[in-house]
Amino acid sequence: MEVSLVTKQKARSILHVSGATKEYVNSLRRYFMDHTPILAVETVKFQNNTSVQYDEMIAHRIGLMPLTTDLSTYVLKRRCKCGGVGCAQCTVQLSLQVKGPKTVYAEDFKTTDPKVKPVYPKMILAKLFDGQEISLVATASVGQGVDHAKWSAGHAWFRHTPHIKIKNHSQACAKVCPTGAIKFSQGKLTVPNNGVDCTLCNACIDVDGGESVEITTKENDYLLFIEPWGQLDMQDYLKATMEEFDQDLDELGKLVKDEKSKK
Repeated sequence: MEVSLVTKQKARSILHVSGATKEYVNSLRRYFMDHTPILAVETVKFQNNTSVQYDEMIAHRIGLMPLTTDLSTYVLKRRCKCGGVGCAQCTVQLSLQVKGPKTVYAEDFKTTDPKVKPVYPKMILAKLFDGQEISLVATASVGQGVDHAKWSAGHAWFRHTPHIKIKNHSQACAKVCPTGAIKFSQGKLTVPNNGVDCTLCNACIDVDGGESVEITTKENDYLLFIEPWGQLDMQDYLKATMEEFDQDLDELGKLVKDEKSKK
């Protein structure tokens, strides 16, 4: 199996995975979505809430508020030395104390660790009228998306790598392409980015019965798309996910070996 980085951007990265089955690539996809450890608010204690919104509604919004995560400082609660009770290595506190009239944004939170802050400062949590107030303390802990969606670090999907061959230069093919994977310029069809943007919809083939363009795919040849929510930068996201994947594979291998030794 070979894995190479096709593009690396803040909003999206693309990996080229060849020599791997679709089941293996799908496992990678699921790990990027469900197993990367990140911080998210787990408990909220209200001191005062005189807004028109229930405590549960505000707590739900806070729980889904993405937080920047430093994995060199924080670890999963189940791996922490405190045994999951909660300490400075696996949890961090955030406080909110606001009075109306005002719009309450994520940036109004104060944290005990300046490295931990809302990814989207202008995320609206509530709106307060004159005389209304919200006062609370939230505790964020490190978790994984497999336990709750609030611990999901991003979205991922994959598809076969498209191989596009131009046979005739028809402008109609470029016009029907919904993603711009095929373009028409100076009387010729071109394929920017090696066809990475192609979604295999076959619109370019349907328009003229495949006389201008031919698209093929190969078995065990995939593009894996990763879009982070922002808790981790892309490099840390890729590294943390692969470390989790390798660690679980090692653990599985050990369990299988132990079971065989019992027989």
